[in-house]
Amino acid sequence: MKSSTSFSTINRKLYIYQPKLFTNSLPLLVDRYPKYSGFVLDPEITSCRYIDHLVIKSRKRLNILKYISGRDWVADSFTLRNTYLALIRPILEYGYPIYCCASKTNLQKLERVQLSPARIITGLRNNCPNNIVLFEADLRPLRDRRNSNLMKYYNKLLNYNSGNRTSAILKCWGNNQRFKKNSPYNQVISENLIFNSIEPHHLYSCIDPSVELPGVFFYPTLCSCSQDL
Repeated sequence: MKSSTSFSTINRKLYIYQPKLFTNSLPLLVDRYPKYSGFVLDPEITSCRYIDHLVIKSRKRLNILKYISGRDWVADSFTLRNTYLALIRPILEYGYPIYCCASKTNLQKLERVQLSPARIITGLRNNCPNNIVLFEADLRPLRDRRNSNLMKYYNKLLNYNSGNRTSAILKCWGNNQRFKKNSPYNQVISENLIFNSIEPHHLYSCIDPSVELPGVFFYPTLCSCSQDL
């Protein structure tokens, strides 16, 4: 089994620190940028490396859009837009609850990637304003989509019962002023994306299968078949 170790901190003096851990008397490999569930972690906790990873991956798929928009395929704008929505935009938005607190410079890299397929869809030139290009391509800025999705995600998460661990952490979370860097929870609260007027949601079934329901009938033949199986 391949194992590695990494170290993350907000202390600039410890960025180059490499912990020495051993397993079976063998030192573990130090990985400064490990990948977990497709998310690239960085020791500075800035999401810079992960956003760069998203940009490189999405630009590779952008070649597909360029190819089908050429003279051989001559795909229309509807096909080009659906191709972008299916192949490229999910990459740009993967992990947005984590990297939403990244700097504006890093988040702007993702916006520039979306402008490339938007210009391919509309056929507009580079001197055309960005807002007009997105309007003609019928695409929302990634920042607007990110805020609306964060609002849905965290409000749903906040109204779970205590059985959900992430929901319990969010309810007890408080802003630590000594941390100068932003965090996803602080980002959501600072932009007023959480509301307290949402009906609580419980992660268990409210229907008892042992109690008969009015208007629900089970065929005896199906019950006998299930017993035979």
